[in-house]
Amino acid sequence: MKELLEKIITFIPEYLMGLGKLLARPKTFLAKTRPNTKSGFRSGLQFLAISLVLFVISLTPLLPEGSDIWKNLAINSLSELLAVVVLACITRLAWLIVGGRASTRSLLTLYSYVASVVLVLSALTLIIADGTARVFNPALHAAIKQAQAAHQPIPAQFSNAYLAAVGVLICGFLVLSVWFVASWGAFRALNQTTRGRSLVAFILTNILSLPATFVMFLISRALSP
Repeated sequence: MKELLEKIITFIPEYLMGLGKLLARPKTFLAKTRPNTKSGFRSGLQFLAISLVLFVISLTPLLPEGSDIWKNLAINSLSELLAVVVLACITRLAWLIVGGRASTRSLLTLYSYVASVVLVLSALTLIIADGTARVFNPALHAAIKQAQAAHQPIPAQFSNAYLAAVGVLICGFLVLSVWFVASWGAFRALNQTTRGRSLVAFILTNILSLPATFVMFLISRALSP
């Protein structure tokens, strides 16, 4: 674990610069990733690996008190990796249906970067939502953490803290959705298709992702301690 963290730390400066460019201009950044080359594919997987590790580690403080950190790290890593693989396959299937010309490797390269942004923005949204709930109602936030640690029902108490936290989650989802739409043009260029076919692939991807996401949620709940 120590060696893994040391390697990740050495890549952090370059990773942060790439992440900033990817967030600001997704289509331009993705077009320069050389997805059809082995080196481009390797770089995409490396970028995804760092994002996955940062995602899992950043959410560790949100775990209930007394949780087995290492067990949760393993479960969350496995769950998120499974989600990335399944959703990447769904995206590939959607493009195949509309006649996309991109190779599996090149499409997975682009999806590695897209999934990285999804992980980073999701983690950031969850952390801000948790912090917002704690600021608005510290007592209720503490009671919820205690209930989670004891595997008891969460207190059914109405509070502005809930509304504020939900508001943060909705804003995070909207920002992520807008960014995802902006990045889709890179997939269209890679697959050399028309805007109409790209729209169909986009719709298919979202429709097929709904049941897949629900199944993965059930799996992650089953693996949870």
